[in-house]
Amino acid sequence: MKKLLPWVAAFCIATTPSLALFDQQAPGLVTITAEYPFKSIANTISATGTTTAFSATLPVGTAFQTVYICGVVIDAAATAGTVVPATITGTSGGTLNLLENVAPLAGTGNPHNFYAFTPCIPASAVNTAIVINAGAAGAAGIASISAWGYLL
Repeated sequence: MKKLLPWVAAFCIATTPSLALFDQQAPGLVTITAEYPFKSIANTISATGTTTAFSATLPVGTAFQTVYICGVVIDAAATAGTVVPATITGTSGGTLNLLENVAPLAGTGNPHNFYAFTPCIPASAVNTAIVINAGAAGAAGIASISAWGYLL
């Protein structure tokens, strides 16, 4: 019996498909992936506004770090629905120009202006903040900005 057990164990391992042992889709196995690069620090910002334009800034950590932006959500509603310009400044390659949908307050739902960047976009230089500028929502406006990224 002592000689049979090692043989049975070796047979089971040898005949088990490798995907069943190591594939992330195999039941009971979990693959861990990092959302941010190794040694980076998560960086988030949120701001609210009303009838006028406003901004939110992804801050710099230390003098030797680069800010990266991975995504932005701008939500806005006002008396009248409209579309206004929004920008993201401080990024490598220059200003990013976006269109921000403003929902009518009397309407149903609130459009989420969701912008995701894959890969994440770095600041134009080390120790440079990235600024998200939302357009003016208009009369009786309410708005918010949420942005996320990391420092490296």
